[in-house]
Amino acid sequence: MRFIGLFAALCASAVALDFDGDILNQLHTVEKLSAEQPATIRIDALMRAATLARGTHPEEAARLADRAIADIQWSRIIPSPAIISSLEILRPHSAESIALSVGDSGVAYTSLALEKMRTRDGPGGAELIRRALKEGNPAPFAAMPLLRQLARSNPKLASALMQDIVNAFPWQKATAGQLRWMLNCANSMIPADNKVAAATAARVLQSLKAGEPTFRTGVKMCAAYAIGDRFVRTANTRDTLLFPAGVYLRAYGSDAFEQEKELFAKWSDVLDDLTPAQAAVAGFAVRFTVETASSPVSAEPPPQYNKMTVAEVMAAVEKNEPPAASVQVLIDQMRSRELSGADCAQITTRAVPIIDGLHSRAERLSAAESLLYTLLDLSAPAEARQSAAAALARAAAESAGKEREVATEYADRGEAGLTYVPADALSAIAFNVPDMTAPSPLSTGLRLYYELKSLANLTNQRIDFELSGLDGKTYRLSDYKGKIILLNFWATWCPPCRVEMPTLERLHRDLSSKDLVLLAVSDEDSATVSGFAKKHGYTLPFLLDPDDRVRDRYGRRGIPQTIIISREGKIIEQFYGVREESEYLATLRRAGLN
Repeated sequence: MRFIGLFAALCASAVALDFDGDILNQLHTVEKLSAEQPATIRIDALMRAATLARGTHPEEAARLADRAIADIQWSRIIPSPAIISSLEILRPHSAESIALSVGDSGVAYTSLALEKMRTRDGPGGAELIRRALKEGNPAPFAAMPLLRQLARSNPKLASALMQDIVNAFPWQKATAGQLRWMLNCANSMIPADNKVAAATAARVLQSLKAGEPTFRTGVKMCAAYAIGDRFVRTANTRDTLLFPAGVYLRAYGSDAFEQEKELFAKWSDVLDDLTPAQAAVAGFAVRFTVETASSPVSAEPPPQYNKMTVAEVMAAVEKNEPPAASVQVLIDQMRSRELSGADCAQITTRAVPIIDGLHSRAERLSAAESLLYTLLDLSAPAEARQSAAAALARAAAESAGKEREVATEYADRGEAGLTYVPADALSAIAFNVPDMTAPSPLSTGLRLYYELKSLANLTNQRIDFELSGLDGKTYRLSDYKGKIILLNFWATWCPPCRVEMPTLERLHRDLSSKDLVLLAVSDEDSATVSGFAKKHGYTLPFLLDPDDRVRDRYGRRGIPQTIIISREGKIIEQFYGVREESEYLATLRRAGLN
């Protein structure tokens, strides 16, 4: 018996050594491929690899992190939010000094503030925004989502921060993009103090009255706004900024609105009936695009697309919408209606060539990314996801080496003025769409991110956890060794999660007798999850992870996030978004399902 025990221990030790060797080999593969990449991709890949390896190979993780940090300081590339997030994990006491050592501190503070927002450190984020303002960044992008978060969690701090932003803003020479950003900040403030939104809108109005705001030559801002069941379309930059200012003044600053009423006369039929409850939605564009100046854009209300068939929608957008807006309408149809997989595939086939032909890199990147993530949120065919991913790969390849130009295009729109990194696109493709190729110069870059996904599969196999279930039982992952595990992170408020829950329930009922263990993990409280499960009659095991500690260990990629583990404990697949039942079954068979 002693011999048998010793033999078993030696076998376990050999397996552990093999496993460690597999991780080391994968780390070396990633490091070798990263050396061939441009600096933005190389740094991002090294930081991701170091973050993944920190639990299994801390010395290797430290070495890779040191190499990436030296690369940041040598290339003087401002770290993206993803890199800042890795720095906060790997070098928590020096992340800020590293980010600030490479030049544009105003932008660096914005990246740091986004990380504070992600960890819900509102005061820390507010302090970083204030420092960005002092360093000469008059429109730090992170302020807008941070204000939205603070408006509900700490209204007093939100109001104080907004006042600092207004005081530092260059009202006399603001660009169109900066004014749009300021209006979006005003929108974020509505839950905390709608009078602040009105006062900000009044300042924007004064800037518009003083002269036409500067914008890129040859293009114009266009938008669509929803007020109840009615729509307003704007066909030029001035009206795109003027309408939301009118909304906030009409809803929250009636005296100021009456004084300037003539400026908004063309929208009187809509604004006269506007209620304060509608204003937060009405002032935030449901569609915003930058079109070429020569593109014909109608200011008439758009057709009622939701009452058309898919074929009618595709014909109508070609007739009624400029290119960038037509893509957004098509994507909106998939988001707002319960369309079949065939309809989603048909819309994707129509949208992709329009995306390829859009006039700017930022428009192509935004549209392709939006299309891919919309399809991931739906039960769309794999071929549609692959087509959208290919469009994103082409857009990213066109932007490689031109990151700062792309960042400027985004900033001109009033959006994230951070250094764009193609790594974001490559990661989105590799972790969600298998076996894709990217055009040069990103072909090896995409292969690198597939290798990073393989590394994540390996390192995450070491994870074990213990969580309480709705049924009062304690669930430990390691207790299910020898079974096939489908681990799903979800939430009741998440529409895609709700879309796929019936599929997961069917898999649980049909396959639990074949050694499938399905565990649905939520960060919500037990009453919320229990109410949802009872309402829909779901019987699969629901686990509670109130601080997202388990999901953090696997690497947050949005929800729903699914991880499929074989009988041998190997991660066969992990992905974000919804999948068709046939895709789940195919992956489960790869994991050993009979």
